[in-house]
Amino acid sequence: MDYTIKPSVQKKEEKHIKLDVRLFAFKLVREFLKENRFNNTLEIFNEEASDDLEILDDSIRPFPNKTLLAVLEDYEEFITIDRLSKLSVEKNLDEDLKFECDGKYPQNDLKTIEDVHYSNIISLHSKQLPSKIFDESEENQNKSYIFSGAIDKSVRATELETGKVVGIFQHHKGAVLSIDTHPIYEHIMLTSSMDGQITIVDIDTNECIQQFKNHQKFVTKALFSPDGKFIVSSSYDHSVNIYKCIEEKTHDVQNHIIPKYELVDTKTYNGACESLCITISPENNNIYTAVVGVREDNYLHYIDLIEGFPETKINMNLNGDNWVSFTPMNLVPSPDHKYILCCTDNKSGRTILFRNRSNAQPRIFYGAQIDEFTNPRCCFHSNGQYVFITSNDYSICVFEIPTAKLVKKLYGHKAIVRDITFIEPSEEYVNGLLVSCSYDKTIRVWN
Repeated sequence: MDYTIKPSVQKKEEKHIKLDVRLFAFKLVREFLKENRFNNTLEIFNEEASDDLEILDDSIRPFPNKTLLAVLEDYEEFITIDRLSKLSVEKNLDEDLKFECDGKYPQNDLKTIEDVHYSNIISLHSKQLPSKIFDESEENQNKSYIFSGAIDKSVRATELETGKVVGIFQHHKGAVLSIDTHPIYEHIMLTSSMDGQITIVDIDTNECIQQFKNHQKFVTKALFSPDGKFIVSSSYDHSVNIYKCIEEKTHDVQNHIIPKYELVDTKTYNGACESLCITISPENNNIYTAVVGVREDNYLHYIDLIEGFPETKINMNLNGDNWVSFTPMNLVPSPDHKYILCCTDNKSGRTILFRNRSNAQPRIFYGAQIDEFTNPRCCFHSNGQYVFITSNDYSICVFEIPTAKLVKKLYGHKAIVRDITFIEPSEEYVNGLLVSCSYDKTIRVWN
């Protein structure tokens, strides 16, 4: 026997099923009007839908014995169950945020480093580097260094242990807004400035390797991707530039590699690009993703650093509307890259922990004093248990991630804290160190 279903039969069945659903709707409406004695409306309905009602009355196919209200109640129950199911899944996704904190975080002012700059310090970066980069002694051990950028247009490298300035880099014509170092070639530094430029510098020789002038306004941030293959920069000219490493060659004198980059893509937005971070895609651990925060925009923009640089927009509003209630002022990925910490300019002091590539907000931190005229900064403890957020009262707020509880305020600076960075634990400082810079022209180290 041939059980093959011919296409004509299949199409007819699909059409018949669709027609039954439509007829069922007519049945429900007619019965609803009868039960509620909407006689005038029923009369008009019978007249205007007479052809369909005639087919309904002639139909021998049975319909579910339910009223319109019963069907709507079933639908509401289905929606509720679906929402609860999704909520359960959402909660399970954030189970890793439920843990006991160990209480080990920077709480005391270890040292204050003065006379690094004689103007306001506005950007920080920390890095462990071989000491031979800064001196010619035979001893070559890894030491912690603090890189700071200031209004004086310079970047200065300070040895953490001694507080001594060991390097001065003057390659910009404006205040230095961000500093990064290459993830593989430790002697390579990347800076961005109010002069609209980004600069790649050889720390060892103090040479400017490349300088890009593609932006028309100041560059809020420039970062290397974790594999060093890309540079991403954000600017107040409403654009994000992506540069790709096209060449790696050995320095003519020094025996180290010099990477060379070129501009390969530009993304444009309706507002100034205020914040930028680079994280790992939750869908593919081999893909790095730039996350961009834009003024007058309720979306975070995720740009995958792969061929074509595809972009995904994530609405920061849980209800899905397009109301802009804050600007994402600072974005930082969690140590495990599952979350993005977002400082806002909301007067409530709200700092949001977003799930990576999602508008889910498993934690919101309140307690820092913030307004629309400040530039709040945040960072994670390397153990993933605490976050640090700057506050308008010249302090740094320490929050537990599991409870979102404010557990400590670090006081010491005498003016606005402009940037913070965390130094990972070492043999000497087993719980790590927090470093901060301020408009009081000092750098403070907390342990």
